[in-house]
Formats: sequence, C-alpha cells, structure tokens
Amino acid sequence: KGGDIKVHANVSSSNQLTNSFEVEPLPGQPTITVTINSSTQIEGDGIENVGQALTKLFGTPGFVEVRGLDDGSDGIIALEIDIKGDVDKVQVQGFATAADGDSTNGTMTVLGVTFNFVSATDFEIDSDVEGVDDTNMLPGQVNTLIADIRAGITPQLVNIEDEEVGKGDNIIGTADGIEVKSP
Repeated sequence: KGGDIKVHANVSSSNQLTNSFEVEPLPGQPTITVTINSSTQIEGDGIENVGQALTKLFGTPGFVEVRGLDDGSDGIIALEIDIKGDVDKVQVQGFATAADGDSTNGTMTVLGVTFNFVSATDFEIDSDVEGVDDTNMLPGQVNTLIADIRAGITPQLVNIEDEEVGKGDNIIGTADGIEVKSP
C-alpha cells in the first residue's frame, strides 16, 4: 500500500546533492536512507516554506517522522516529513524481512534494522477500523507470525516501537510494541 512505510528516528547524516538523508533508529544498526522528491511534503516547528524546511533538514534537524514508500532497498521515498524538536519514540514500520526466536524472546528485522523483543513486548493485530481496539496476540499467534516471516510465506507489514529511555522497557533496541498491520 502506498505510504505504509514509516520511520521516526534521529537524522544521522544528509546529502543535499542527492536530496537524501540517513536516519538511525538504533545505535549500531544500519541507517535507513530517506529520499526527498518534488512530491514530498515537509513541515515542522517554525517552518513556513520548503526552503526553510530543506535548510533545517540538511542542517542538524535532530528527530524526524517520515512516511513514504518502500524504495526496494531498505530505504524510503518520502511522501511526508515532519521535523521534530525533541526525541520521541523510535518507530519503524515496513515489511518484516527476518524473524527469529519465539513469543518469549527473539528478533525481528524491518528496513534492515533488527529489534529485539522479550516476553514483555506487546504484540498486537491492528484492527484497521477507527475506534476499534487492536487485538492482543496470544503466544501461539506470535510464534506463527515468526515462523511465517522466517519462511517468507506472506509479507508481514509490522510497526515496531521502542519508547525513549525513561519510558517503556528502558532498553534501547528492545521493542516495547510490535503491531501487525492489516494487509
């Protein structure tokens, strides 16, 4: 689906010549390349036009929220970029390309970034209906999800969230929540 890929993370580098920048969801993990084109909408505090947005974005923008399309190389073609001032929760949404473990402990990879998960990680199925609560996944459902990702049976669009330090589990790189999005 168009626009289903999302990343909320710190900008680690930028390249104005290629209209792209790198975000680093987790320290020590691969970065994700975000490409800007003429259709990209950019906004943020104190930004009144595209020129200001680009100046800030290619300066030291800090934390950004990006929504866009998968570029096929673990990167994003940005549809929307929101430049934030403060670090919020790290979020990576895309198709899971690897998973290992079971419902109590394991890893899941999205856009080249591998997150750990533990028994305290909340696994949910997105209801995809406004006002309807998501459904908590049972351990057997989590194990099936992991097996399906590992086997490459059906592409699984997942949203992984890692709260900032001081919230959630306080362990950077360990998912506080993994939500399976509706196909």
